[in-house]
Amino acid sequence: MTGIHDNRADAIELQVPVEQFRSVPITMYYLEGRGTPDEQLLEAISPAGTGTGFFYRLHDRLYLVTARHCFSARNWETGKFLPGSHSVEPTHVTFPIRKCPPGGKWDLSEPAAEATLCCLRLLDKTGKATWFEHPRAGAGMDVAVLPLPDEVAADESLLIEAYGPAPSDGNAPKLAATVAQDVFVVGYPYGLDSGFMLPLWIRGAIASEPAMYYPHRGQDLPLLLVDARTRKGQSGSPAILYRQPLSPIFTNNGDIRMTQGGVSRVLGVYSGRISRKSDLGLVWRIEEVDVICRAAKRARLDYRWPLSPFQPMA
Repeated sequence: MTGIHDNRADAIELQVPVEQFRSVPITMYYLEGRGTPDEQLLEAISPAGTGTGFFYRLHDRLYLVTARHCFSARNWETGKFLPGSHSVEPTHVTFPIRKCPPGGKWDLSEPAAEATLCCLRLLDKTGKATWFEHPRAGAGMDVAVLPLPDEVAADESLLIEAYGPAPSDGNAPKLAATVAQDVFVVGYPYGLDSGFMLPLWIRGAIASEPAMYYPHRGQDLPLLLVDARTRKGQSGSPAILYRQPLSPIFTNNGDIRMTQGGVSRVLGVYSGRISRKSDLGLVWRIEEVDVICRAAKRARLDYRWPLSPFQPMA
């Protein structure tokens, strides 16, 4: 946990869950020249879209994970451009990374936490995607992974907290996913935050059996459904299980102990509701993020539809 305190006489210190720092708001832009824009230029143009991303670390590499449609501006099922996309794929994505607070604490009496605005290309100079998609599913899976530059990952002045594969240590906490269990979608609905750029936690419930692939239009897909009142801007958010401090919990060895701090497990990538009239949303399994990171296959932008997620593409 990270501390936030107030220097006034009646000051109190708040312990903030580390999960608060793993999600970031993302904004996509389209720039004709595909150069590296400055903040003044970005303020002068309209965003091509907004959403949520989260940090993920695998084998000492750091990635930004989000929903594929945030980077492609296309519906994952039809391949059609999303409304308001102007029928173009974004060329850049921006997101803030907080600076490490002095002494490990922020002061509520000071202005909002200082942050660095990262701006990365989504298309290189030849027009090819810089981000990765699933090696087999391709555009048939609404998940995208963007490698972060080594200089960003190695910058010790930046506060970067990342999810990763579940630990196999026998003493590690075991959070089993079951149907009807509480789940949290941690992101930025409508671009809102709770101060200090901290995300909002939307509570929901696991609606489909998480041990099984979900049957969708004749295909069994590696996703589960959650019942949560999510809104625009939360696409790409992590969907997590979370236990409060001092909660009883099983370990991988089957022992019971109390959590010292909060304990979480990321289930997957939230990518939107199944329809505008439903609160049921899609969560793509986090194991597929591992597959994408290991394969490191750059996205194809020459769409051929429909695509079957688990048939190799020519």
